[in-house]
Formats: sequence, structure tokens, C-alpha cells
Amino acid sequence: LLLDAQKKTLVRFAEISKTSTGKYFDAVAVPYYVIPNATDDFNGGAQTRFNYMKNNIMPGAVAAIIYQNRVVYAVFADEGSANTIGAASVATARALGINGDPNTGGTDGLVYYVAFTGRAAVPSPVEDHNAASALGQQLVRALLNAN
Repeated sequence: LLLDAQKKTLVRFAEISKTSTGKYFDAVAVPYYVIPNATDDFNGGAQTRFNYMKNNIMPGAVAAIIYQNRVVYAVFADEGSANTIGAASVATARALGINGDPNTGGTDGLVYYVAFTGRAAVPSPVEDHNAASALGQQLVRALLNAN
């Protein structure tokens, strides 16, 4: 898990980086995860290996993030470098029991991300962690029941 410790999200699309009130997500307060850019802005806009838009992962979509014996439900709230995968907010790290210090934190251990797709995977309001957790639990139950 890499830490996204900035005080506000910095992405190309405002609908990803802002809450329902128009404010930026706070990395210390809100559990969120980061997906690499769909295009590599540093390589002439070439397609990256994964395009979240083509895979129907919407801005604000809930993901179950799993580390050791812990699960936290976080929302998609930032885009990262096309070369970086596994980033999340300080709040996500702390909820998973991972050191949240921006300089010394993170982990080299296995962290699993299960992102849900479509508009039905976006909690309302998107910045409400209780709403994200309730929706995430509902989506996990549905996934388990379907398989």
C-alpha cells in the first residue's frame, strides 16, 4: 500500500476528486483509494494496462480493501501515476492497521482491492464513510451470494 498523503486530491476530472459538497477529499479523514490514470500523461497519452472507465469503475465507487485480517470500505477518489498501483489515503492505511505516516508509512505486504462497478456502487453522499461501509457490505454479500 502506497500512501496518498496530500491534503486534497489532484486529478484531471473534478467529479472524481470532489465530494458531494464540492470540496476535495481529505486524505487524513476519508478512506479512499487511487487508480492509475487511464492514459499515461507522461508518455503522450498512451493507454495504460488498465482503464477504469472502460471497466465501469465510476468516480466514488466503493472497494473492499483487505490487509491481513482487516477490511475497510473506501471510495475511488483520486487518479495516480500510470506506473503506480496500490495507493490509498492515510485514513485507509490507518483503518487497515498500516502505518499512515506519509514519509515512513505504507507496507510491502499484500493488500487486496475488490472494486465494485456501476453507479450502484457509489454511496451517497460519497464522502460519508458510514454510507460507503454499508454499501460495501451489501455489495460483498451480493457478490458472495452470486458465487
